[in-house]
Amino acid sequence: MDRLNHWGPVASRLGLLIVFLLSATPPALGGPATAGPSLEDVMRLLAESGGVRASYHEQKHLSLLSKPLESEGKLFFQPPDRLARHVEKPGRSWLAVRNDQVVMRDATGEERFDLGRSEVAQGLVDNLAVVLRGDLVLLNARYEVAFQALEAGWRIDLKPRSRMLRSLIASMTIDGVGSEIRRVEVREESGDWTVTEFSGIQTGVRFTPEESGEIFLLTPTPLATHD
Repeated sequence: MDRLNHWGPVASRLGLLIVFLLSATPPALGGPATAGPSLEDVMRLLAESGGVRASYHEQKHLSLLSKPLESEGKLFFQPPDRLARHVEKPGRSWLAVRNDQVVMRDATGEERFDLGRSEVAQGLVDNLAVVLRGDLVLLNARYEVAFQALEAGWRIDLKPRSRMLRSLIASMTIDGVGSEIRRVEVREESGDWTVTEFSGIQTGVRFTPEESGEIFLLTPTPLATHD
């Protein structure tokens, strides 16, 4: 399999990712902006949230299909740069990002992808880690950022500055409350879009060495589902 061409579906499974986090029912957004947190406040809260464990439900809307593709499972983050996504439905698979490598496992075996081989792949993963770490300086460097403080939380709209990344992603919208990222919508240049909602959020999680090895695929056997 051509690992570079395979990055498209890999990026989608990462939440594209992005890779962002968390909480229960999405807030009712769209009203007029009110006094509330600043972008600096939100990024600081994200930086302080530590390890994360959450459930997710995702719908991917494709122009060629009348109904969206749906999946659900668990998402994990261990600062500063370990991410994992364990798909439980419709099939079981595991995907983890650690340092400069993506590892994918399912019933058929394991695949590895070196992020250094693709500017787009590396950019997607790096940018996700930037948000999870609450790194405002790099966020502004890599995206055009628009922030709204809303009555029911906050919203961040992102447009990639990188020409390579813009060839794939038109925009990302992140809705949240406090330190919880509750909903992520990714609009692709192709016209397709993905909505990911999060629930059962736990922040400040401290993974044991054994948990970390299993969750982030450091050990040779896949992880049983973590509730």
